[in-house]
Amino acid sequence: MLTLDQLEAFYKDGFIKGSVVLREQEVDRLREELDRVMNGETVKKPVLNRNLLDGSPEYGMSISSKETVVQIVNIWMASDLFLQHAANRTLCEEAAQLCRTDTLRIWHDQIQYKPPVTGEADRLAPGPSRLAYYSACRPGQRLGRVG
Repeated sequence: MLTLDQLEAFYKDGFIKGSVVLREQEVDRLREELDRVMNGETVKKPVLNRNLLDGSPEYGMSISSKETVVQIVNIWMASDLFLQHAANRTLCEEAAQLCRTDTLRIWHDQIQYKPPVTGEADRLAPGPSRLAYYSACRPGQRLGRVG
């Protein structure tokens, strides 16, 4: 659970440093599972798995070794491990606190994977204008991130 000081800081600044939620081995398992999903090695598939910078009109699995920003939508559909992660008690409780509610509903999840050196995030949208890619957000609106 977040403290009142953490909540006040979030509402003032738009972000907080949360507590440690996952053990290192859990993070390693999620990383391995992310690789499996990105490489198309799972039986079930996410709604979308694509490189946003490959110039392809398809929503396929074309991931090059350069200029890579991978977008995966609804990874929980492809991975029971990510489905369990979405229901992580601590994450859900803290997200509910930040949203000032006791009920959360996940409509969809989205992963944007930007590897070091080849993950050219700024080519998508420089600086604060990235908010324009999220239709539910208004320019200048602060976003909280849990995870």
